[in-house]
Amino acid sequence: MANERHLEMDELLGLRDGEGSSFGRAHVESCEACRGELERLYRVRSELRALPTFGPPRELWPRIRRHVWRRRVRRRLSYGAVGLAAAAVVAGFMILRGPTAEPADAWVAEATSEDLGPMINRARQLETLLQVYWPQRRVYDAPTALATSVLEDRIFVLDQLLLESRALGADREVLRGLWGERVLALEQLVSLQVVKEERRVWR
Repeated sequence: MANERHLEMDELLGLRDGEGSSFGRAHVESCEACRGELERLYRVRSELRALPTFGPPRELWPRIRRHVWRRRVRRRLSYGAVGLAAAAVVAGFMILRGPTAEPADAWVAEATSEDLGPMINRARQLETLLQVYWPQRRVYDAPTALATSVLEDRIFVLDQLLLESRALGADREVLRGLWGERVLALEQLVSLQVVKEERRVWR
């Protein structure tokens, strides 16, 4: 038992979402460290879902719609002949880049702040996990492809909302809400893609 490995993050996310393996379920019963990490994931999800809802300024939505429309048109024109798998890869690279247009000092201030820092760091951890699995990503089936596309579009819109909210001087509650939703969307994307890949490998 001393040499038994700890669960990976994707295995813990699968357990949190009710899709874990029998090995994982048995392991958390006997491993205090993994059980503690699983409990932390439950708490994070509950805290994110408990974040207050907010209404972004009305003038943001026309600009966001234009961004999304242009992105989808570019994706269809450039990669329509290759198919959904290639389009998903391109969209993913756009997402994993994250918002890059804001000034560096504003980004550093947010990333090191007590209220936004933990969520920003969590988002970067999830993006790193997606990058690690990126060479193996593929379209598994139509429902998975659709769910992936929806999550990627949601993250893209949230990135644009973050940029526009900063430009308009939105208060911290709005930024906290946006970052919380971004982390939740990334966790869902990690759970969807990484767990699917693990299932494919072990078949």
